[in-house]
Amino acid sequence: MKNLQKETIRHQRIHLAKWVALVIFIMLAAVCTGYAQTRQQVHDYCVEIGIHRPEFVTKQVMYETGHLDQKSLGCRQNNFLCFRWGSFLEFDCWQSSLNYYKCWMERKGIYFYKDLETLLINEWGAKDMKGYVETVKRVR
Repeated sequence: MKNLQKETIRHQRIHLAKWVALVIFIMLAAVCTGYAQTRQQVHDYCVEIGIHRPEFVTKQVMYETGHLDQKSLGCRQNNFLCFRWGSFLEFDCWQSSLNYYKCWMERKGIYFYKDLETLLINEWGAKDMKGYVETVKRVR
């Protein structure tokens, strides 16, 4: 009986976290500004919105966008982490891409994993996620 109650409470918390993340995403989508020009701007925004592991996420953005190369697909579509839903998603501004990532982490249950790397390996779906994580860690 106690296990059933714990599981029910856990599912309620996950459901609540998903709704909170959605509301935050909608609220933050209105704060778009032009292109991210520097790594520091990306990091500062990650900290501002409370994204989990802002240093690692900043390295992910640098890796995925070729260090914010405006010609990269990620920068052209404001999709800093190359999210796909069939084809690559396109965001109104770069901040929306990071807001989406924060919501994705919370929807996948980041707080139930020991770290972001474990979440990515288990939930992202890439074939060689361990290799990706190690590559991102080496980004300067």
